[in-house]
Amino acid sequence: MNKLKAFGQKGFIHYILSHLEGFIWIFALGGMMISPVTSEQHFTFCPFYHLGFRHCPGCGIGRSMILALHGRIEESLMMHPLGLIAIIILIIRTIEIFSSKLYYSL
Repeated sequence: MNKLKAFGQKGFIHYILSHLEGFIWIFALGGMMISPVTSEQHFTFCPFYHLGFRHCPGCGIGRSMILALHGRIEESLMMHPLGLIAIIILIIRTIEIFSSKLYYSL
């Protein structure tokens, strides 16, 4: 009961704002899980690609993460070897955000 009282005193908006990064990573990973797996045509935010360069060290990591989240591990590793590591880092960071904030805020 004491924990609920502390949550009510600080407010729901304060909770959302203090955990915003965690919510962003949850929605990003969730979006990747429900996005279609396509390898031919894709939209990219890569500034190097839009400047005319056809390869940069980060290109393909998003598609690699999508393939891994769809269970296509071998294709994911072929697309970009750091895709699985990026997923693991994002999951660990999300857990870290919510567990430390929950522990210290309540």
